[in-house]
Amino acid sequence: MRKEIIPQSASHSHTLVYRGWLALGPVLIITLFALLLMWRPIVLGHTFLPIDGLLHLHPWRYSYERVPVNNPRNTDPTRQLFPRRLLTNDIAAQGELPLWNTSILTGTPLLDDGQLAFFYPLSLIFFLMPVAMAFGYYAFVHLILAGVGSYFFTRQIGVGRGGAILVGLSYMLSGYMLTWLQYPKHTAATAMLPWCFWAVTRALTCTRWSGWLLCGAVLALPVLNHLQVAFYVYVGVGSFLIWGLWHTPRWSLRLRHMVGFGLAVLLALMLSAIQLLPALDLAATSQRSNLPFAPGNNEVYFLMLLRLVLPALEGAPRVGPPPAWGVTLLQVPYPYAGLIPLLLLPLTLWFTRYRASLFFGLLAVGAFALAVGSPLLELYYPARATLPPV
Repeated sequence: MRKEIIPQSASHSHTLVYRGWLALGPVLIITLFALLLMWRPIVLGHTFLPIDGLLHLHPWRYSYERVPVNNPRNTDPTRQLFPRRLLTNDIAAQGELPLWNTSILTGTPLLDDGQLAFFYPLSLIFFLMPVAMAFGYYAFVHLILAGVGSYFFTRQIGVGRGGAILVGLSYMLSGYMLTWLQYPKHTAATAMLPWCFWAVTRALTCTRWSGWLLCGAVLALPVLNHLQVAFYVYVGVGSFLIWGLWHTPRWSLRLRHMVGFGLAVLLALMLSAIQLLPALDLAATSQRSNLPFAPGNNEVYFLMLLRLVLPALEGAPRVGPPPAWGVTLLQVPYPYAGLIPLLLLPLTLWFTRYRASLFFGLLAVGAFALAVGSPLLELYYPARATLPPV
């Protein structure tokens, strides 16, 4: 029998296609899931804002208060963020920085409060297309970034492609991410979390100082968006660094990593200072600066625990009949991460061969202890009180 000889060029092209699929396939899968969620704004051009909520606000509510809306509580994107974006574009079109909002009383700071994330690179989306359309594309892009960042980070620590894709989908479709998806600064800061872990992991395994320079640039991104979310990001990556130092064999290498991380944080603060310093200055005179931070009661903690698996528990009833596709109760599903990830979590921690899994298990336990009102709150609230109010 004669053996068929495959030309070397054909074999090489097949190899390139296979490698290309391995590299781009996970990104395409994550993009597809993001598109399945955001197909109305992206494909049909719908505005990704709760505009129907205006029907229950003055001066329209007396005529439309019995008309059902999807969520009458979620009005900040329409009342605040959308008008600010329009005003910012008008001011920027005149060649000026959007420093001041003259349309409210005698004027209020526009850039300082950080709602615009004006210096965040991807805020350019709001200047490249109509503002009403930009909200949908901004959310779509950051859903993809959240999923791809989670994928790259988990691949960086040794997880297989299938598991890394599942992590990416779980994070990008988590309750917190979707709850704040219409708030650009929350969305962007949350999407940067896995990229910050990726950057720190890369720098820890890189022999060049340039790894920490890249880490500093990435760490600046959540600060440019949302200071409170950035605080949690820094706590997480700082704890991850300590975990990495604990497993570093040589003290000289530990010292190198500590210096590198310190330089990365310094670089991040320098890059974000253009937004950070005005926000801190405004926070010092904010009417919210004297608001106390106190833990909730036991009933609140118990309901939050139940919402890990029942996100609509104790929701607020709709005004009027719900749409055919909607639910009858409205509830912000902050802790909901999905049933499949929750079911897989104990199995993962028991059977895992990845050292980082133990760290994230401990981090989850620590976060859980804070959420249910453990004595750790005595350490947390003084630190939380030092953050600028929102």
